[in-house]
Amino acid sequence: MADDSTLQSVVTLLSQFRLTDAKLAAQLARIRTALDAGMMPDLRDTEHLLDASKRYFKAFSSEANSALRDVDRRLINAHQVVANYTSERSVLAKRIADIARTLEAIEHNQEELAR
Repeated sequence: MADDSTLQSVVTLLSQFRLTDAKLAAQLARIRTALDAGMMPDLRDTEHLLDASKRYFKAFSSEANSALRDVDRRLINAHQVVANYTSERSVLAKRIADIARTLEAIEHNQEELAR
């Protein structure tokens, strides 16, 4: 890293996350402590932090993209189920209306025949 302000911005960015990798969290804490003390951390430590954080977040990115594809697939399925039920409902509503008209006609004809 060229300067401590650039490194500080990376440390601030990484500090916003709850890091579950203990080594990465410890490395971040060491670098944050050095920066807070006004010292520039060792270049090797800085490179290690950047490499480790890249691996860490690439794994999360891969996991999140996989989860997103799964949710998208399930949404497509859910939309298809809703479309199927909507069509089925329309058929049933038409059947109910047809049955009601038929019953009305039978009752009307029955009344006419009873006279």
